[in-house]
Amino acid sequence: MIRSAPAGIPRIGLDTVLIGTKPIALAMILLFVLADAMAAPGDVPTAGPADLGPARDLAPVERAGSPLGHEAFVFQSGLSHIAAIEQSGIAHQATTRQEGVGNSVRIAQWGQANEAIVTQNGQGNDAVLSQMGMANSGRLSQAGMATNASVSSTGDRNRALIEQTGNGNLADVQQFGIGLNVVVQQQGNNARTRIVQR
Repeated sequence: MIRSAPAGIPRIGLDTVLIGTKPIALAMILLFVLADAMAAPGDVPTAGPADLGPARDLAPVERAGSPLGHEAFVFQSGLSHIAAIEQSGIAHQATTRQEGVGNSVRIAQWGQANEAIVTQNGQGNDAVLSQMGMANSGRLSQAGMATNASVSSTGDRNRALIEQTGNGNLADVQQFGIGLNVVVQQQGNNARTRIVQR
């Protein structure tokens, strides 16, 4: 469903963005991104993200300055993207950038001062990044179709970087410990990588 825009703002709803912080208890906020007003009011779709019609580029959404210092930035261009960000603890940073059609990203961070950056370009790509601990950094970059990247890090000062170009690639990284580092770079189609660090 597309929520009506406030008066004076064109009623053009596109992809779904979920941004949540937990200063005391879980508070999940559902936002609908507004696009540039390129279509006439009669051309605006009224159904959910699967029925978006001819709308154009998305304006960036920024949600920053939670009581505990979290920052989340979401940039999307294209159609039918989903971005979900949940942050609990102190001073996390999360940034997502998606272009194309039907990409999705989920970020969850717990602890203190973790950083997550996800960039996707193409169609049907999926990224999941979860970090628990302190001063962890996860970066995922994907270009192509139907690629999947996942990072799960538990501990402190861990670093994970995944870069994938092509179609149907899969990369899964799991880290359990302190000061771990991993870099995964895949080019081509249907590549598979799974790494567990302890």
